[in-house]
Parts: sequence; structure tokens; C-alpha cells
Amino acid sequence: MEPAAEQLRQRKGANAQLSELHQQRRQRLDAKQPRLSSPRSAVATGRLRRLLPASLAIATISFALGAFLHRAIMTVPPPAPPIEQARVSAAVLPPDASVAHVSSDPVLLRLMTFNLRYGSAWDGENSWQHRRTHVANLINRYHPAVMATQEGEEPQLAELQALLPGYERFGKPRKPENEHTQIFYDASVVELLDGDTFWLSETPHVPQSWSWDTSMVRIATWCRFRLRCTGQQLVVVNTHLDHQGAVAQLEGSRTIWSVVQKIVEQHGHPPLFLMGDFNVNRGSRVYDFLTKHHDGPLFSDAWRAAEHRIGDVANTYHEWIGPAYDATTPPPPTTEPLSGHEHIDWIFARPALPVTVAQVVTESLNGRFPSDHYPIVADFLVPPPRRPTTGLG
Repeated sequence: MEPAAEQLRQRKGANAQLSELHQQRRQRLDAKQPRLSSPRSAVATGRLRRLLPASLAIATISFALGAFLHRAIMTVPPPAPPIEQARVSAAVLPPDASVAHVSSDPVLLRLMTFNLRYGSAWDGENSWQHRRTHVANLINRYHPAVMATQEGEEPQLAELQALLPGYERFGKPRKPENEHTQIFYDASVVELLDGDTFWLSETPHVPQSWSWDTSMVRIATWCRFRLRCTGQQLVVVNTHLDHQGAVAQLEGSRTIWSVVQKIVEQHGHPPLFLMGDFNVNRGSRVYDFLTKHHDGPLFSDAWRAAEHRIGDVANTYHEWIGPAYDATTPPPPTTEPLSGHEHIDWIFARPALPVTVAQVVTESLNGRFPSDHYPIVADFLVPPPRRPTTGLG
């Protein structure tokens, strides 16, 4: 009888603790406190407090309570959510929140780059009218705070924006009625401060100018944003390098850095992100200039920096056939992993920031892909702005 009595005593103790946890949860919900900036549970780790949205926090607590009934004590936290479930924590405060009352913790910032394939192309069943809903649903589900798009034409971009509640967009075409490198952004998460489009040429501020061996006019678009939840500024650049001219690719990259370097210097060196379709892989002179050269920006490649990577494919361009396209790719050197070695769509950051997850989104719908490029997604941890220090005397 003593073992049974002891089990009954332990069960009553567990029930009492469970009741207390339920009561704490009800109090938090009644108070409607922000969940991303406040402690959730003894079960959740500090890292999960920054990464999980409020809805997932509740699910985590429910998971812990269920496990408590079976184990009496929870020693291992649940696994991190898939990237498509995480939401940018910068949306804690309403759009008009004053930066005087913002968070002092790093926030999770989700970025996406997506070559949409231009809308006027006749691609049969892959034409824009057949895939625009799929494209919009994918973007809404991953919900990046900022998204760089390539090849979009104005009617196509307007249709896409109409399917993306809360998103605004910025950027000029490379020439009238032509392709853009527009930047979409969630206006509840970031505030657009300024921006511009420039041309990848020896005269970047002359519209429709082109130089070197480029096959056509090429552009880049930049935006300076303020995160509404912390006040941190950031600069996002979106480009689409030439697909033929090797000189134009390298000199275009140098032009981007020459223009953008002045912008970040004028505004106190905020975090800088460069995204787009570079039409080169990571063994190229362009990649080396952007990530390795002392006279370059020394960007960090989000794919390589990520703590977790999803989407084990060699290519980001796939010619509408998805992962099967990898069979057409020569194998990498033995020292290089297959995953990523032929990526031409990139997300770069400067300075190097923590990247929790990077993903090549390889999904299809009824065998159809949203574009002939995979979208790329990366989650960054962005620190709050540096506050000025004051001293005595």
C-alpha cells in the first residue's frame, strides 16, 4: 500500500503544479501581454523566446503540459518550428508604435528573394495567369518582412500586390514597361525611409544606361527601412545581374558596392542586406568579390552562415522541372557539398548576423512550380540600434 500511496501523493502534486501552470497561462492571456518580449514558461528556452510567435508559444506550453502528465517533469524542449511557421517578431508593436518604447532584444527578421519569371512570357501551363495564386499563397505563408523580386513587370507586380495584404512595394523599371527589381515589404513591420533605383553601368544615375559587355540594361534597387519594434535601421538592396557578360557581372557588383557604401556611411552603418539573382555560382569572381576581397563589402552568405539549412538542392534555377534539374549539373569538387554549389540566387548580409534558418523553397503544387527559380528565405537575428552613451563631466 505504501508504493500506491506514494504514487497517489506524486499524482496529486503533479496535478497541483498543472493547475498552477493553467492559472498562470489564464492570467497572461487575460492581461494580453506581448508574448515575444516576455517570459513564457520554464519549459521554453531563451532562444525560443526570441524566435517563436505568440501562437506557437501557446502550442509549446500545451505540449509541455501534456508531457508533464506523462512524465511528471519536462527536461527537453520541443523542436524548433519549421521555417514556414515562424513569424517575424518585429511585428510585436502596432505600425504607429513609438520607437521610444521599443524592444531592446534582437528580433527575428525574415527576408526572401524571388525571381518571379516575367509575366508576359508565354510558358504554357507555367504562364503567370496559371501560377500567380500559387506565388501569392507561398509568399503569404512564409510572410517575409522584406522580399526582393526580380523580372516582375508592372501589371504582374500590381496583381501580386493585390494578393498580398499589408505589403507595399518600391522600385522603378530598368526602362519603361520593362522588368523591375522591386522590393516588397510588410508595412506593419518596417517603415520605408527612402530608396532609389540605379543602373549597373559606368553612369549608375543615368536612366537606361549600360556598359561593358552586358546583354541588356540592368538595375539595382535599394530601400532604407526602420524596424518598427526596435527603431533599428537597415538597408536592403535588390539586383539582377546580367546572364551573359562576365565583365558586366563583376563590374555591376562593384557598382552596387560603390553606390550602397555611400548610403550606409551616411546613416551610421546600419545592417546591409544584398539579395537577388546574380546569375553566377559561388565559385565565381562576383561571389569572391562580394564575400572575400578586402576592397569589397565582405558580405556574409546567409546560406553558408545558417545554423540550419532546408532544401538540399544544387541549383536555385531549375527550368520548371524542380529538383530533377540537378541531374544536369556537373558534380562539385569533392570538398564542396552538393547543396548550394550552383545557387545563383543569394541573400547576403553585412555585418555577419546570426542566421537561424535558410531555406530553398522547392515546393510545387500539382507538379507545377511557382517560378523557374526557387524562392530563397533566411531568418536573421537583428540587434537593436546602438544607443548613445552619456558620461559625467
